Amino acid sequence: MAGHYLKCGKEVGTFLHALWDCPTVRPLWEAVLKKFEGWLRQALPESPQLCLLGDRFPMPPGLAKSEAGLMLMGFIVAARLILRNWKSPNRPDITDWLKLMTEIAAFELLIARVQNIPSKNRQAWMSFKYIEALRLGVATTQFWGLISKRGVRTKLGQKCVYATSHAKVVMYKNQT
Repeated sequence: MAGHYLKCGKEVGTFLHALWDCPTVRPLWEAVLKKFEGWLRQALPESPQLCLLGDRFPMPPGLAKSEAGLMLMGFIVAARLILRNWKSPNRPDITDWLKLMTEIAAFELLIARVQNIPSKNRQAWMSFKYIEALRLGVATTQFWGLISKRGVRTKLGQKCVYATSHAKVVMYKNQT
């Protein structure tokens, strides 16, 4: 078994096999592409050129820059999940990917709000979060309680900004 990849034990452990071709990681890429296809309502090619290298050539024409950026972030998160678990026998899961994407979206929206970035740039993250909230069956009022300029007062009176991660609410202390 010398030279064989640890996860599947079948192929030689090349970079392309470990991150794309291996049967243990392939379902994650298919699920990620399916999520983006549902969000964009457009077919996407199953291409390592797009997903691993971030080449925008295989992307559908007419895709907004913010949507393309969100997709590239999603592909980076998927590759990160694969690399994070490359020695473990567990397969990377789409629920872990969704959790990380939701957290990133919350932080991206928070940063955009603090830096006063125009809402046009935030629209892709907001629509992605909204669609995922509907698919998860999370109440939109709970899910959209994402950012408040003044923050939220906890029971202890601490001023906080909060971000959602699926149905749970995570509190972050304000640094000011």
